[in-house]
Amino acid sequence: MTSQGVYRCFESLLELPLAKQAHCVRLAAEASVDVWRQHCRDRRVEDVSPVLFECFDRWRKGKATDEELNAIAERLGSSLPSDIRKEKRPAGAYAGYALIDIALIALGKCDEVHHSVLHTAIYYAASAYCGIGAEAVWVSFDRLTEPELQFLEIWWSQCRLQFPDLAERE
Repeated sequence: MTSQGVYRCFESLLELPLAKQAHCVRLAAEASVDVWRQHCRDRRVEDVSPVLFECFDRWRKGKATDEELNAIAERLGSSLPSDIRKEKRPAGAYAGYALIDIALIALGKCDEVHHSVLHTAIYYAASAYCGIGAEAVWVSFDRLTEPELQFLEIWWSQCRLQFPDLAERE
């Protein structure tokens, strides 16, 4: 996948309903969740990712409220660093921000920055998975490394399997 291909994927993704967009963010975040879990162990903070995934699944089925999903996202948010640029090893923070963005996208909390939040969540998951350093803070198509592009190609394949209408939009 090329950086231009990544851009086209995101544009297609933005045409989906928010719940489906959030599910695609979840697919990326799941791939980097082990990095988040190690981050939590290293910092001795609670890992709420299993609770987030479980609540998000229930929310998609109409069995959890927006308030429940938001409360879990707030718990997760309280354990995230306020400035990733100050992190010596930012991969765990990238993974954590990708996780919280599942809820932010699902609940439509991003308003006019929705496009940027969606891009950043998926880039951060790729960066966390690939162990990219502080340079990933500045989200740019041109900055993506070959391992990140490979991650994104696999992620996009998973999204298309979940939502076949994405393949039709390419």
